[in-house]
Amino acid sequence: MGLLDALEAQAPGTAYAEADLVRRVVREARGDRGRLLAAGALGLLVGLANAALPLLITAALDAAVAGRGTTRVLALLAAGALVGGAGWLLGVVSGGLAGAASENLVLRLRRALLRALPGKGLAFFQSHATGDLASRVVVDTAQAGGMIRTVVGALGDAVLVIGLSAVLLVIDLELGAVTLALGVLICAVTFVFRRVSRVCARRMAQSTGALAGHVLEITAGAEAIRSFGAQTTAECEFDELHGRWYRATLAVNRLFSGIFPALVALTGCATVAVVAVGGPRVADGSLALPTWFLFLQCIALFWGPITGLSSVWSSVQSGLASAERVFSVIDEQPQGLLTGTIAPEDLKGRIEMDDVSFRYAGAAGDQLRHVSLSIEPGERVAVVGPTGAGKSTLLKLLLGAFGDYRGDIRFAGIELQDIDPAALRRRIGVVTQEVHLFEGSVADNIAAGLPGATREQVEAVCAQLAGGEWVTLFDQGLDTRLQHNGARLSAGQRQLVVLARVLLEDPDILLLDEPTSNLDPLTDWSVQQALSDAARGRTCIMVAHRPQTLYWVDRVVVVRDGAVEAQGRVDEVEVRDEDLAGR
Repeated sequence: MGLLDALEAQAPGTAYAEADLVRRVVREARGDRGRLLAAGALGLLVGLANAALPLLITAALDAAVAGRGTTRVLALLAAGALVGGAGWLLGVVSGGLAGAASENLVLRLRRALLRALPGKGLAFFQSHATGDLASRVVVDTAQAGGMIRTVVGALGDAVLVIGLSAVLLVIDLELGAVTLALGVLICAVTFVFRRVSRVCARRMAQSTGALAGHVLEITAGAEAIRSFGAQTTAECEFDELHGRWYRATLAVNRLFSGIFPALVALTGCATVAVVAVGGPRVADGSLALPTWFLFLQCIALFWGPITGLSSVWSSVQSGLASAERVFSVIDEQPQGLLTGTIAPEDLKGRIEMDDVSFRYAGAAGDQLRHVSLSIEPGERVAVVGPTGAGKSTLLKLLLGAFGDYRGDIRFAGIELQDIDPAALRRRIGVVTQEVHLFEGSVADNIAAGLPGATREQVEAVCAQLAGGEWVTLFDQGLDTRLQHNGARLSAGQRQLVVLARVLLEDPDILLLDEPTSNLDPLTDWSVQQALSDAARGRTCIMVAHRPQTLYWVDRVVVVRDGAVEAQGRVDEVEVRDEDLAGR
């Protein structure tokens, strides 16, 4: 599967009703209720201040024309300046409060995502590209949080429109009614635009997330892409994803470049209609000139927030589309998660698989068929078989990655589906051929296996592996600083660090999925020795691909075409070359 195919396959398709999304965003923002109420109240005052300005200016003009004295005119102008300055200051404070609430919402959404992801299970991460999930955590949460600022700002505009509507009707009932009717028509056009913008915003959010995710994927996998000469393929997939983003963005830009000028044209036509009604009345003296000036000033302010509704809808719809992508990941239920509640103190008893079959979601046939297997406490078992035989799937079932298998799986007599998934993972250590190391020291990476572990505990677990001599190969021992994913370490060193991390938790069972497949023969020997040390006193089940592995285990299980074909000591079963060829 190519990178592009992976991105397309894993995009959650859950769609939410707009009202449901709004209610959920509001629920997430409840922690900042005080800030939002204060920001909204200040926004209302800003709207009132902006609505009062034309009244004060008109009053000053009327006083000047009527010759009521310079002092009165200056007082009215000073009041207008004071109101304008107060509106600006209140707007700054309101924006600051809304901004804080917005960033807190982003933080809550990111925390909700990060809390939800670990519980999704292995199947979820196998069907979702890491880059796309990262883009949802970083990009979509920020877009969703940005709605707060937009909505708070729109409150002031709404108050301004309501206040000016009342002023227009008070100034002149006939002209006010004409203006409001035209305003309702323009709002109706904007409402229709809202429906179209939701579709465009969703497409743009999806294409932006896919593009950002792809960039993260190829950045993280740059070494592998270069090693396998896959630059051309990666570039073609980037061009395809960028093309989709470009077309989605172009559609949004065209929509706005069309709707905003259309709204401006409508407000212009509405102003002409108002002038056509009011102009003759000014000419015949039935409408005073200062009143007409005030009315025109109010109209100029009135059209601004109404045409601005298009940008408000754009921001809100973009935010809702991003929120939809965030909530779809949080709410997605992966295939067959375990829901048990039993938390055993240990899993040192017998492991039993009784007539177990399993099929991946969407697959045409079973990956495992009628597997029956019994593993004694402390037994070391190697699982071999050709590529696609079901070896790794068998280990994933034991790890609890899928709960929708058929048959029975028991640990120490307890049915797997009855065991708490977190308790299961605490008692099982897993090492695969794909390792991940964090930036920090070697000791920090090992201690990650047991939060709160002391230096003495880390040193003790290192000594359990090949006598601890491998630690001396690091420049500064356990204090050696590692770059991203241990970039300067050999594959064997990375595996040893991860193995020590797993052992620090002191698991009862070790599941090893081809941990030496990428190692050279010399390094493989040292890691094999470490694995043998790690397995001592523990039940160990290992997917093997090298003959030397079979000589330190107690039993070899041969899996072909999803079924157990043979099992016994290495000298009792026939292991073919293709059984050790791959996954």
